[in-house]
Amino acid sequence: MPAVRRGDRARLARPERKLYRADFAELLGVKTDTLNRYDIPPRDGTDMDRGHARPFWWLSTAKAYKKRRPGRGRPGVPRPRVTES
Repeated sequence: MPAVRRGDRARLARPERKLYRADFAELLGVKTDTLNRYDIPPRDGTDMDRGHARPFWWLSTAKAYKKRRPGRGRPGVPRPRVTES
């Protein structure tokens, strides 16, 4: 069995980061209210904070969504220019 290096041990022991709605929006580069219009993945869990439920997603879930998220139009097809006459 190969030896585990010091940096690997720290990385393996660290839990994955939770992203709340504001964090998820920041990762995508949009405002928090914009997430209401997106078809985001189901939450990975819920934390209770002073009696209120706070949905969260794991960082890996958010990054996977960002990677497969549709972009702005079809790639390689230029948008028609609008000229004022």
